[in-house]
Amino acid sequence: MAIICCLETSSAFCSISISENDRIVELLEERDAYRHIEVISVIFKGILKKSGLDVHELDALAVSAGPGSFTGLRVGASFAKGVCFSLGIPLIGIDTLESLALASMNSYRGKLAPVYCPMIEVRPWEVYSCAYSSTGRKIIPTQIIDLRESNFLRTLSDENFIVFSGNGLEQYKNLNGNKKKNLFTNIMNSAKHLIRPAYREYQKRNFSDIVSFTPRYVKAPNITKSKKFV
Repeated sequence: MAIICCLETSSAFCSISISENDRIVELLEERDAYRHIEVISVIFKGILKKSGLDVHELDALAVSAGPGSFTGLRVGASFAKGVCFSLGIPLIGIDTLESLALASMNSYRGKLAPVYCPMIEVRPWEVYSCAYSSTGRKIIPTQIIDLRESNFLRTLSDENFIVFSGNGLEQYKNLNGNKKKNLFTNIMNSAKHLIRPAYREYQKRNFSDIVSFTPRYVKAPNITKSKKFV
């Protein structure tokens, strides 16, 4: 049996789960936006206490590897690396968009062999996105999409039934409407969606190097330079 702690910090919220193999044991989530630095250690200690586990009973720690919020990913990665290094346990990086797509696949498997399209908000009208087939194969690569200028789903046949997930779907829905062949789910970033891919990677012993691991930011952080000395 593998006891795995999953950290999801790629969105505005901080979420941590504990699982036994691919079965969820506990889930704690902070719903005050962008408080990752303040709450991550508190939630981590809280979920261990709630689950009745000692930290040394953890077999691995999985973390959302991006894309997503630059600050959130950085905080999650730093915390995960510190815990893994101190405990001597493996680190597992999970693609954030893949975790949303897999959660959608587990929730909806219709006769129409749908395409799964996770979307993570970057800023107004911009999202990180990609698309997966019903077999889990990535058919559109991860990219930043300006929803006002690009119909990035144009490569898909009109016959495809598209299942959307993630916090960027509302922007797409507002621009394109709720078409008959679109399903807009309520699946959002959560540590519970990291559990199955984390256990899959644990079984494969597909671990990340603790020292060199960095999240997949995709886009450079939006930093405004001061004009005082220009």
